[in-house]
Amino acid sequence: MAARIGIMFGLKQSRYFGQAINPDLFPHRFGPDTRMRGLEAADAAQYTQHLLRLSERDRHARFHASLSDNALREHTARIDWDQVFIFGIFVGNNLRATGELIPLSDPERGEVSLSVESEFQHSGFGKMLILAVFLAARRLEMTHLHIFFRHGNEGMQSLSRDIGAKTRFADGAL
Repeated sequence: MAARIGIMFGLKQSRYFGQAINPDLFPHRFGPDTRMRGLEAADAAQYTQHLLRLSERDRHARFHASLSDNALREHTARIDWDQVFIFGIFVGNNLRATGELIPLSDPERGEVSLSVESEFQHSGFGKMLILAVFLAARRLEMTHLHIFFRHGNEGMQSLSRDIGAKTRFADGAL
């Protein structure tokens, strides 16, 4: 029998989403201690540790630049946890992947970003996170989501095709 991922949301997210995702939707090979939940300010240290574990290639894919460890720490320190929705997948007690929804000035638009540690890529985590982000955006009545990724990022290209996204090439990014 396949293991199941438990879905939990932080306090802020539960206000919007409650138990919006049925955990039986996500069979997974990493065992019963794998779960997804919304992150909040109390998770900042784990979020930072997740970003620090990203390879140079994965940092570049996530941020479109090579960022130092200090730059990643500064990124986390600047997050407005009351405005940004971040979902995380934990394997055991370690945050291994995140999906972020950043509302833009137009309330119908948001920006989406994903980061998945190398050893967990191609495991379905990205797809689970993008679905969680889409549910969040839907609850917030967003109608346009922007996902930026480099032309050579095959994982994101595949994910974009899977979700039916319209892509366009601009300044080296899709």
